Amino acid sequence: MTDFKVPDSFYESLKSTYSKAVESGDLVFTPTSTIYTNVDDVSYVYSVIPTLKQKPQGIPKPSEEEQEEEQEDSSAPFDPFDPPSPPLLVLPDYANNYAVVLNKFAVVPYHFILITKDKKPQSAPLEPTDLHAAYSLLRATNKQSGIRHVGFFNCGANSGASIDHRHIQFIEFPNPKSSDGAVYEPWPDVIVKPHSTTYKNGQKPISAHHAPFFSHFLAPIDTSTKEDELADHLSFRYSTLLSRVLTSLRHSSLPPRSPISYNLVFTEEWMLAVPRTAPDFIDAEADIKIGVNAVGAIGLILAKGDDELEYIKKKGPVAILQGVSLESQKREEDVDYDY
Repeated sequence: MTDFKVPDSFYESLKSTYSKAVESGDLVFTPTSTIYTNVDDVSYVYSVIPTLKQKPQGIPKPSEEEQEEEQEDSSAPFDPFDPPSPPLLVLPDYANNYAVVLNKFAVVPYHFILITKDKKPQSAPLEPTDLHAAYSLLRATNKQSGIRHVGFFNCGANSGASIDHRHIQFIEFPNPKSSDGAVYEPWPDVIVKPHSTTYKNGQKPISAHHAPFFSHFLAPIDTSTKEDELADHLSFRYSTLLSRVLTSLRHSSLPPRSPISYNLVFTEEWMLAVPRTAPDFIDAEADIKIGVNAVGAIGLILAKGDDELEYIKKKGPVAILQGVSLESQKREEDVDYDY
């Protein structure tokens, strides 16, 4: 039986490994400034990253051996997780089939990633053990740090995924309040709250029905679920969301054979799935291209400098998110597992 217990020293190891990697140059951290705002009763935090347009500096050059290997197999896409870089490795062995590494290019401190030891495709659905391992890691990190974290999984070419090696990412939530008293509350917290104790397996996912918004599917997680029932519980909730994603994409106006793409975002209390139609928001006329990360769906949006920030403010965050996802729809004929 797989042991999903996270070492009690995990968070301390995470911080120590991070500090050493930054000092050695193996990890490049780009500081950001944050702006809290509220649009149509939804909280947003804009992170402004002035240097994101520039190529990161201080990246170690590949060794001669690595360059030779790259030349020998130049057709193979680079996989930074096979094997993971030793200076970025936090847990080399977790739950038998996984490891935990740091994000090499971080804009949030302690951004860490759960990876499969064996290379599995990022475009395939998550397995029960993936969900169990990720949730246990998130819960342990929250407990050990006293800081709330969020996990996310990018699936498919339109989701923003850049590495085809199964991985689930984790970052800290922004502080609930900014220095000037502005508040950030992820909108799924508000939507889930009335359903947290009444939602049952088999029910349709929850959605925020106010408009304008984008297509999304949300399910509460029962935090009292016993350890030996956790994989089944998470899998049922995930499969319910995934069936809705597939149905939405099938009924969309996307070209035939478009890649199945979605973002999965989760906390201890809920799981959110957002169908994706494009990895970037593009405004050709304004010469704007904005990469939208999974956590953009819960209001955490990156801006590459002040010009891009002003564009996002003027256009509105919902328009940016609608530009990479499906329009919110209410379809009476939809039924669960209709895919």
